[in-house]
Amino acid sequence: MTDTSTDGGEQTYLALMRDAYGALGWKFVALFLVIPLAGILEGFSLTLLFPLMVELGVESDDSGLLAQAIERFLDMIALPDGFGPLLLLLVLVLQFQVATTLLRGVLEADCQSRYQIVWKRRLFEAFVSARWSHSMQERTAAQVNAIMTESGRISTSLGLSIQLIGSAVMIVIYAVISLVAAWQVVVVLGGLGVLIFAATRPFTRRGSLLGHRLSEASEAIQHATNEFLTNLKLLKTTSTEGRAVGSFHETSDQFRRAVYRTALHPKIVLALYMCLGYLLLGGGIYVAIDLLALSAASIVVSIYVFLRLYVQISNLQQNRQSLALTLPGLSVAGRLLSGAEKAAESPHGGLTLPSHGPVALALDDVEARYGDHVALSGLSHAFDPGAVIGLTGPSGAGKSTFVDVVAGLVQPASGKVEIDGVSLDDMNIRQWRRSIGYVAQDTLLLRASVCDNIAWGEEAASDELVEEAARLAHADGFIRSLPQGYDTMIGDRGVRLSGGQRQRIGLARALIGNKRLLILDEATSALDSESEAKVLEAIEELRGRVTIIMVAHRLSTLRPCDPILVFQEGRLIESGSFAELVGRGGQFARLWQLQSERQQSAAG
Repeated sequence: MTDTSTDGGEQTYLALMRDAYGALGWKFVALFLVIPLAGILEGFSLTLLFPLMVELGVESDDSGLLAQAIERFLDMIALPDGFGPLLLLLVLVLQFQVATTLLRGVLEADCQSRYQIVWKRRLFEAFVSARWSHSMQERTAAQVNAIMTESGRISTSLGLSIQLIGSAVMIVIYAVISLVAAWQVVVVLGGLGVLIFAATRPFTRRGSLLGHRLSEASEAIQHATNEFLTNLKLLKTTSTEGRAVGSFHETSDQFRRAVYRTALHPKIVLALYMCLGYLLLGGGIYVAIDLLALSAASIVVSIYVFLRLYVQISNLQQNRQSLALTLPGLSVAGRLLSGAEKAAESPHGGLTLPSHGPVALALDDVEARYGDHVALSGLSHAFDPGAVIGLTGPSGAGKSTFVDVVAGLVQPASGKVEIDGVSLDDMNIRQWRRSIGYVAQDTLLLRASVCDNIAWGEEAASDELVEEAARLAHADGFIRSLPQGYDTMIGDRGVRLSGGQRQRIGLARALIGNKRLLILDEATSALDSESEAKVLEAIEELRGRVTIIMVAHRLSTLRPCDPILVFQEGRLIESGSFAELVGRGGQFARLWQLQSERQQSAAG
């Protein structure tokens, strides 16, 4: 994909056409073969008006170039004299014109719809394939807006470009006919038309500015919609729906104004162009009759052709303005796509590890950065296979970075990570990640059946594997109590399930297949004590079968862990078993005492 981040209108337009050709191939080429063919047929049907008017007794200049060319063509095809054969020929030509115009419409609709899907897929694939460090820096709302909105504007830009080229082809054909029929009139009108075109050019630059503003307003309303609906429970429990509605109204008003201005702009330009065009038409008729004394047939055909010509010129100008409004979508999406493609991961080949059994982990003087920020510094620690590793510390202490480094999501700035004695740099990273089960605080649940949700990580998983994973996660019992058991459909984000049930389905998904490392990233922080106990019971039964990393702020969750690592400002400040850390009287002990007092206070 060519970088389309430039704001130059002409350069962006050329990038659009090159990219569309690369994406659509022969259909794009076929479309641009059909466009001139349809134009030629329409132009030919117009030239047949000359002999038809002669047959009807309208005065004609037989010495004109157009009249002579038509006469020679009719002689070449041996068309019989008379009004009937001429009319029949005209009807046949018009039928072919309709067929080619329909074919153009079919190809245009196909190319436009395909191109939109190409961009949606291209953007989505680039965003999910980018390095995690890049994804953390990008705004999700901007990415969603690019996929959902800007891809449509890019497709619209292609449609407008096709129409613009079609209008340009027709303008050339009409201009040639007009030049042959009455070149003096066309020269005068053409000169005035160039002046009008130059006078309206500043509107194009205005249209480009409005297009960029529409992109910004579209992203803002996408962000507001996602933000408020995702946190709907917070709004309702705090009775702040009114504030959210007011904020959304303000954002939607900005979006409405942007849409209104972009929709109105081409109409204003078209109205201006049409007013000037009618002045041109009156001047052209005066020149043809009063000054040049042309024949009636030449004048009639010239006026008719001019009207058709001016419609095409007006369409071309309106399409230029509309294109200026939609083309910025290519720049917006192009910048995001280019950044994501440059940050694409390269899951290199390399050594593959055994597919069974818990893994041994070792970190040697690891430092990890996000830009200039040091997120993890000087970390060295080794963990035996089957260990249950606990990570705790305040927000931003380095816990998530530890997980990201072990999973290969973040490349250490220095130091080394080893899995079963093999450096992560030398491993097949994709195969390593396939052996990791991951459960987050907010489990991703699809609008699908329970069975499909559990089998998400293993597409070819049998029903037996799904049920075995559910049993390991202590989820089999409640799943079988659902209306359709494993075939029960889950609503949006699993709203039909309790928090504990959602987490146990997430745990079952993390365990399906041959997982060697299980990461629980605050997986129990939002659960009640009973639900947490069931999840922890399932984890206890997994001890020794898989290496486990548990990230938690609630220290009671980490009782089964040995060792527990305590982080602060990117550094490991303590490590040991739960009892050792409590007895040591350090940071962990102080946090444990504070949480215990809060629990006792709440219970009292």
